[in-house]
Amino acid sequence: MAYFLPSPRLCNFFLLLFFCCCFFTLLINPTSSHPTQPTSELVESVCKNTTIYAFCVDALYSDPRTPTIHDPYNLAYISFTLASLNASDARLYMQTLLKSSSSSRLEYSKLLRRCVQLYGEAEVTLRTSLQ
Repeated sequence: MAYFLPSPRLCNFFLLLFFCCCFFTLLINPTSSHPTQPTSELVESVCKNTTIYAFCVDALYSDPRTPTIHDPYNLAYISFTLASLNASDARLYMQTLLKSSSSSRLEYSKLLRRCVQLYGEAEVTLRTSLQ
């Protein structure tokens, strides 16, 4: 029996889906989508180099330590912590989808299992980088 490995494009689709869910959650609850204080120069200098500035700022300020951070090392630590938590949440969400999927979607289940594996590996790598 040959196993089909999902393309990185499919895994990227699931990652995009996860981030879209996060984005729409921020739209639904706008009080939490904006930091309560002005952004620090460090956060601003980092986020201005990203594709979605507001998402970057919102993500970094979702950690209560961010307003007190003034050095790149600690901001990177917060970023990796958030990325690790997001990878873990995405993997758990995909595992939930796998448990609830019907047998008629066997092809998607195989692809989703592969994504779960890849997110698990990303999770381990991110956790290792935090040590």
